[in-house]
Amino acid sequence: MRVLGHPIRLQLFEVLANGPRSVTDLARIVDVEHQLVSKHLSELLRCEVVVRRQEGNFALYSLPDALTLKAVALVCRSVVQQREAFARIAEEAQSVSDSDLA
Repeated sequence: MRVLGHPIRLQLFEVLANGPRSVTDLARIVDVEHQLVSKHLSELLRCEVVVRRQEGNFALYSLPDALTLKAVALVCRSVVQQREAFARIAEEAQSVSDSDLA
């Protein structure tokens, strides 16, 4: 999961959740230079988060299976829920602090 901590890699993962793409397609979609996309895909490939298959002159990248997508979705959902809980706690603490000042 740590490999997806980088915003560009997370964007690439999200795009690949919709189906296989070439480096050129990914670079255009996430609006990042071709070389940088290749670098991030290499890291995702090394960690087995994506798979690569050759199709003619192009390499297509995709997610290895539906389980990978589900696992990442669960982790992301958990992070969002924790973030929302922390925001509520911060709001409550601020309102208590404000009432103490009054």
